[in-house]
Amino acid sequence: MTEQARRDELAAEAEKLQGARTELAGIQGRQNQFDADVTAARDRLAAFEQENAGLLEEVATEAAEHQVQVQIRDAYAGFLEELKGYRDGLPEQLLADLNDITLDLYNWFNAGDHPSDLFQELRLPLRGGDPIQVKFRGAPDHWRDALAILSEGHVRCLGLAILLAKNIKLGLPTLLLDDAVNAIDHDHREGIRTTLFTHPELVKKQLIITCHSPEFIKDIHNVYAPKAPLYVLRHHNGDHHPQVSGGNTRNYIEQAQGCFAENDLRGALSHSRQALEGQINRMWKKLGSEAPDLARFTLPLRGPEAPPDARNVADVLLSTITKALAAGTLKEPWNGRRDQLDAILKAKVNSRAWLSLNKGTHEEEDREDFEAPTVRRIVEALIAIDQSF
Repeated sequence: MTEQARRDELAAEAEKLQGARTELAGIQGRQNQFDADVTAARDRLAAFEQENAGLLEEVATEAAEHQVQVQIRDAYAGFLEELKGYRDGLPEQLLADLNDITLDLYNWFNAGDHPSDLFQELRLPLRGGDPIQVKFRGAPDHWRDALAILSEGHVRCLGLAILLAKNIKLGLPTLLLDDAVNAIDHDHREGIRTTLFTHPELVKKQLIITCHSPEFIKDIHNVYAPKAPLYVLRHHNGDHHPQVSGGNTRNYIEQAQGCFAENDLRGALSHSRQALEGQINRMWKKLGSEAPDLARFTLPLRGPEAPPDARNVADVLLSTITKALAAGTLKEPWNGRRDQLDAILKAKVNSRAWLSLNKGTHEEEDREDFEAPTVRRIVEALIAIDQSF
């Protein structure tokens, strides 16, 4: 290789190196500019974060809250499905195997209805939306929608029958009825009261009854539970605390006994009059259930709208019982009832004692006293009649 050739080669190499140097300088310049841009961006980011620190904190908090809400939403959706499943299965869970008990209780409530209107068969729903279906004794081949055909009073009786049937099915020792007959019409109250205190499954239970009807409580005390504890709840006196006190018995015979023990013969006869009316009605109804033909009386009335006098009813009842006992139509305990009613009626029609029993005692000054032996005989006879049921 000649010297010239070598120079040319070195010159070309030098030119390449110069180009590389120039390119390297450009790269370095761009690197410096990039580094400057990165530094400026970091400065702007730091300034942004510093300037918007509060907003960023709110964003982070909102993101965390949103995540909690998402968890709640998902949990609620799952829980809602569980509730829907529980709801759909609730009729079967609550009403399974209650058809026969409910039917029995309903018919007890409505024992005074026409026999064709009592239930022949009952089918409670096992799925939400299904109807309550019944067959009546008057049409035993046809299923009916109970809520579409029953009166409001009968629907309420059916609802109460379902609740009582569930209590019986669970074998619970206590039955608590809050405001027992507030929504029940008067036509069904006697049937419900009779069922509560005489149905073979309910007499085993402790009954706790609250009621706005003093008459309902009075009838319970006089017919079924004379010794039942009574508590009276009254409105508050401005302190928003209800007044609760022990109540005195509403049983007329108990009240008559109390008055007689205090030598209050007027009070004893007054309560005895109320007790006598109740006992006459009980004997009359009992007679009607055991021997319906004997319970059809012919009674004289004082006027077109006047009710029969207690003496008239008592005399006819005594005569009917006496004849039925002689004919063998009635058995014990009617002998005892006849004797005790006769003991009461030994008080002469125009005597002070009987006038009190028949019409009540009225306030009069300087009135002659009642005879204690007569009052005692009347009270004891009423006690004996009451105990015969």
